[in-house]
Amino acid sequence: MPRSTKTPPIKATTQDFIEIDEIKEDIVLMRDKSAALIIEVGTVNYWLLAQEEQDAIISSYGKLLNSLSFPVQILIISKKTDISTYLNLIDEKIKNQTEDFMKKRLDSYKNFIKSTVKKSEVLEKNFYFAIPFSPYEMGAVKSIQKLTNDYIIGRAKLSLYPKRDHLLRLLNKIGLKATTLQKQKIVELFYSLYNSNNNQNNLAQIESYADKLNQGGFGIKDLIAPSYAEIDFNHIKIDNKFYRTLYVAGYPRYVSPNWLHSLISFDRALYTSMFIYPTESKDVMEDLKRKIAEMEATIENDIKDGRIVDPSVQVALDDAMGLQAELAKGAERFFQFGLYITIPANSLEELEQITKQVESSLSALLIISRKATLQMEEGYKSTLPLFYDKLGVWRNMDSTSLAMTFPFSTASLTKNDGVLYGLNEHDGSLIIFDRFTLENANSVILGKSGGGKSFLVKLETLRLLMMGVDVIIIDPENEYKKLTESVGGEFVEFSSSAKFKINPFDLTKDNPEPDELQNKILDLHSLMRVIMGDLTPAQDALLDRALVTTYKLKNISQDPQTFKNEPPLLEDLYKVFLGMETDESREMADRLEKFVKGSAAGIFNERSNFDIKNKFTVFGIRDLEENLRPVAMYIVLDFIWNKIRRDKRKRVLIVDEAWYLIKNKDSGSYLFSFAKRARKYMLGLTTITQDVEDFIATNEGRAIITNSSLQILLKQSAAAIDQLTKTFYLTNGEKHYLLSAGIGEGLFFAGQSHVGFKVISSDEEKSVIE
Repeated sequence: MPRSTKTPPIKATTQDFIEIDEIKEDIVLMRDKSAALIIEVGTVNYWLLAQEEQDAIISSYGKLLNSLSFPVQILIISKKTDISTYLNLIDEKIKNQTEDFMKKRLDSYKNFIKSTVKKSEVLEKNFYFAIPFSPYEMGAVKSIQKLTNDYIIGRAKLSLYPKRDHLLRLLNKIGLKATTLQKQKIVELFYSLYNSNNNQNNLAQIESYADKLNQGGFGIKDLIAPSYAEIDFNHIKIDNKFYRTLYVAGYPRYVSPNWLHSLISFDRALYTSMFIYPTESKDVMEDLKRKIAEMEATIENDIKDGRIVDPSVQVALDDAMGLQAELAKGAERFFQFGLYITIPANSLEELEQITKQVESSLSALLIISRKATLQMEEGYKSTLPLFYDKLGVWRNMDSTSLAMTFPFSTASLTKNDGVLYGLNEHDGSLIIFDRFTLENANSVILGKSGGGKSFLVKLETLRLLMMGVDVIIIDPENEYKKLTESVGGEFVEFSSSAKFKINPFDLTKDNPEPDELQNKILDLHSLMRVIMGDLTPAQDALLDRALVTTYKLKNISQDPQTFKNEPPLLEDLYKVFLGMETDESREMADRLEKFVKGSAAGIFNERSNFDIKNKFTVFGIRDLEENLRPVAMYIVLDFIWNKIRRDKRKRVLIVDEAWYLIKNKDSGSYLFSFAKRARKYMLGLTTITQDVEDFIATNEGRAIITNSSLQILLKQSAAAIDQLTKTFYLTNGEKHYLLSAGIGEGLFFAGQSHVGFKVISSDEEKSVIE
């Protein structure tokens, strides 16, 4: 065999591939002693904004860019959603589940998520700013390499922190939530970028590895370095993943707002890096003056020689003169702008295919791209959040054009815990979310009749049950009865002939709170006002004396030991009023008579014979006359409250048609207090209504919305949309979206994230629900 003339490969450890030397607090220090600070940035749902709101966002972003006195890197990391941790969580639930029905449901749910992800490329996107520090900012230093890392990091902080604060403040003004990444998050980020074979399980091991960083002989490179890296002339291979970097060499003459949207929302994984370097206007003006003179001379010579003037030269001259005027007025600034795209793929064939797709998408935008041939390592590292710009392919760009690149236009809500709510309609990502990770686990669901509220709530209920969350429902229309039967729950029906009874005078016997009796009397005050209607101050004082007397007659006092005595009934309060022998007390007894001796006597004047023991319990009150429903709902809420205080665990309480409670001030206030206190007892309150306009017109309704971190708005009527717009500060785009939404479509507000979404379910889930 003839001897190969192929150049032998250069061998080195993968640690040499890593530019990072040390990570300390929030500073990343590189081998060349430069440093960077990384900020993770949230998004606004740009495509749910009206035109004037989009223009305002672009204008604000332009002001941010104009305020920069230092270079920045913007990085968009788009990668396939890794749901392995969530699927492992479901497997764990299946393993620990004892009920065959729930095991089957969990298995079906898992397969549905896997098929949804497989059917279409479900991506998640993360946005970062990187702010650089150069050691040359420290002035003339004989040997930078001799300086200690601690010294350089200290100087870097002095330089970077004011820049960070300036950027955070301006991002907040645009409505972009931003946080500075700390060491643990930075390590996780670079581990995931350098290790293409990683999954969430491996990523979780970083915490145990991090302890070793302080031990001798084990550094940050050992932790985040890949197991294998190979550099070729037109791609690099890291572990089993192939990467190719493109740089942009030519741009269109005119751009529109968010003109890079098709690149940022590209349906395959990409790393998109933008380098922005502010330039001095004085220097730019000098360059423009020289360029204008050259182009004018060229045109003048063409005319003298009788040649046709080159149209491209004339266009360039017009643009340059227009820009010169804007710069002279101070309306524009100039920047050098570099745009690089790294494409990850699982094989060379796939890499070629995706490269052609990306180049085609860029060509459609009149953008000319080139492969970073023979500079693939530099290209790859230029698309990491390190401000490591080793390609140096820049284009001069004014601030208006640069503002049009606004990239923070889509939000991802794919988490590793919680339940699936639906699909993000903007980018097709899954909305898997755990409401218990929010400031509180309360949610409010508002929508017109027929908009899909009931289906969404039942779907969430079924999935919460599968994931181990107890669910309690107050059901005014008995529409959850069949679902209760399907999942083996307990349906507690309230009517005069029903076997289930709840005594509103019950006290907590086991481990009561110190002010148990006092709080119970206050709650009974509100209940009596729901039953009897408005009371004068004199009647309210009379009611207070009567309630205290009623408990005393049963030998119940503030002493918790007396709580074990048999509690009074409503008829005992009725008798106390009669025993007072005054006209006012007689009137109040008359108001109670219906509930003691009349048609409602068998419902509210009985000893409790029920406790919540099932993981899915529904209280049905359809068979009560309408004016008795708020009374029943109030009593059930109070009964549930006593239960959750005694036994803390993850629960969701669903109050359907909450308008029944809200329309009465006292019951509405009680529901609001429920919402405020729920978080302390691991409870999430879900409030649902189709009477949107009336609900948000009350102080109690608006207060419940404010105290609900998860807000879901489905299709709305034209009558309610203006009030909703004021309450939720909806943009005009969001307002029109809700008016035109289909069944099961709407807005999903989770904390700062606002997305348009569509409810999705498997056929098996539909059959169980319907």
